[in-house]
Amino acid sequence: MNVCGRVASACSLLTLALVACGPGETPNYYNNPSNPTGPTPGTPTTPTTPTTPSNTPWPVCAQQTGQAAEVSAGQVDIILFVDTSGSMGEETQWVQQNINAFAQYIGAQNLDYHVIIIAEDQSGGGYGGYGGYGGYGGYGGGFGICVPPPLGGANCTDGPRLRHVKEYVGSNDGLYQVIALHGRYRDFLRPGASVSFVAVTDDDSDMPALAFDAEVKRLGFPNDYSFHSIAAIGPDPYVGCATGAAYGRVYEQLSNNTKGAIFPVCSTDWAPMFSKLAQSVAQSTKPPCTYTLPTPPDQKKIKPDQIRVTYSVNGNNIDIPRVGDAGQCGSSRSFHYDNNDSPTQVKFCPATCSSLNGGSIQIQYGCLSID
Repeated sequence: MNVCGRVASACSLLTLALVACGPGETPNYYNNPSNPTGPTPGTPTTPTTPTTPSNTPWPVCAQQTGQAAEVSAGQVDIILFVDTSGSMGEETQWVQQNINAFAQYIGAQNLDYHVIIIAEDQSGGGYGGYGGYGGYGGYGGGFGICVPPPLGGANCTDGPRLRHVKEYVGSNDGLYQVIALHGRYRDFLRPGASVSFVAVTDDDSDMPALAFDAEVKRLGFPNDYSFHSIAAIGPDPYVGCATGAAYGRVYEQLSNNTKGAIFPVCSTDWAPMFSKLAQSVAQSTKPPCTYTLPTPPDQKKIKPDQIRVTYSVNGNNIDIPRVGDAGQCGSSRSFHYDNNDSPTQVKFCPATCSSLNGGSIQIQYGCLSID
C-alpha cells in the first residue's frame, strides 16, 4: 500500500557536512612509507552507540532537497606560540607569511575563530617572564613577528580576531609562556569554544607534558583541547630532523595524547604545511549543536514522528534516537526538538555534541501533509 497516496506529500533528505570535516587519520608527516622509522600518533577512534530503529513506517515519497542552517558557527580559540630564539629566524618569517592563509581557511569552514599568538614582536623588546619547572624568563633579541592584515591590524596591531601577546619565547619555555601569560589573553577566550594549541619550535620543552596538561586544566581550558606541533620530530632520535636543536619529545607526547597534528619544523615549504595544519584545527573543532529545519513548501507541515537523524562516519551509519526534551538527554547519543508539536529545530544532546568528529549528519523527514 502506498502510504503517501492519499495526501499531498514529500520526503526530504538534508545532509549537513560537519565543521570537523572528513574522517581519517590525524595528519603526520611521518605517516609516510618513505619515512618508516618516524613516530606515528594514534589514529582517532570512532565512538559507538546503539542504534534505535524507528517504529514508524517510513514512506517512500517524492524527494525534495533542502539545507538546514546552523544556528551558530562552531567556535575555536587557537593559541599559537612561536619560539623566537636565534635559531628560528627563517621559521619565524614563514609563520608570518602563512598565518593569514591559515586563518582564512578556518574562517571558510564556517568557524568563528580567535587566534592568540605568543611571540616577540619585531621591536625585539619582549621579556619572557616565567621561570617555573626549571625554566627561565630571558630577554628578547631573537626574531619577532608582525601579523599583517587582514588577520592583524595596521602597523602590527591586533585585529578583531587576533590577540598578539608580544613576549619573547625562548628555545625551551613555550609551554611556560602559555601558562604565565594567560592573564594577557584570558579575556579573548570564549566559554564553550573548542581550543587548539599550536607549538612552533626547533627544540624541546623543559616543562613536562603532564605538568602542562594539569596547568591548562587548572586555568579552565576544556579537557578535550587539541595540541598541534611544528617541531623537531622525526627519524633522528637526537634532533628529530636536519635543522632541529633537540628532539621535541614533549610536543610529540602532547600531540599524540590529544590526537593533534605533527609537522617537521625542518621543512622549507611551509605553505602546504600550514594548509594541513588549518585542516587539522578545523577537524578538531566541534560542530554546532543546533540545526534549523527548512520551511516546508506549499503550506505543508513536517510530521514530528517521521524525522530521523543519522550520523555517517567512516562508512558507518548510526541512527541517533530522539528523546522527549533536554531533561531526558542522559549520557547517550540523542536529539530533541525545540517544539515537539511543530519542530523547527533539531537540537543534539550534550553527549551527541561531544562525540561527533568528522563525517556528516543526515536529517530525513517523511510525508508532509497539508493541515
